[in-house]
Amino acid sequence: MPSKKIFSVIAYNNTQIDKTLLSFNLNHTSISNEFFKIRCFHTDRNGSSITPKLSFENADRQKLEIFDEIRGKAGVYRWVHKESGKSYIGSSSNLAKRLISYYNFNHLIDPKRNMIIHKALLRYGYSEFRLDILEYCNGKEVISREQYYLDLLNPEYNILKTAGSSLGFKHTSET
Repeated sequence: MPSKKIFSVIAYNNTQIDKTLLSFNLNHTSISNEFFKIRCFHTDRNGSSITPKLSFENADRQKLEIFDEIRGKAGVYRWVHKESGKSYIGSSSNLAKRLISYYNFNHLIDPKRNMIIHKALLRYGYSEFRLDILEYCNGKEVISREQYYLDLLNPEYNILKTAGSSLGFKHTSET
């Protein structure tokens, strides 16, 4: 039986027409012609079938390579704990600025932030994580694209399930 896949209509004559996700059972991973383009993503929970734009298998050893590649770009990223498959999805209109904060020890231990991904990076170390750049996009689209991946992959390290929002976040007396 073919695996269930989610299709998202991307463009019709180079203009966006629909962001609605449709379910189909097909073996193709993409369909396109001069009238439309459709991308397919498997719906497996850990996102192993998603092909990221870039993937860095060792976020510790490849730190300089990461920053050389993402400088001046906006997009959606994913931290993946290699052993458990648990992940965190985020986005930024300035990926280099956002990701450098993950390599700042004082930022990670700041009690005001209290993020599960920070605790996991401190506990396991960067070498136990893969960093994926899921896609580059326009800075105005990062929130909607992050939301797309949050809905698709349901990452375990994300506390908030709404991109760009603090809705559902439990504030402490410090925050």
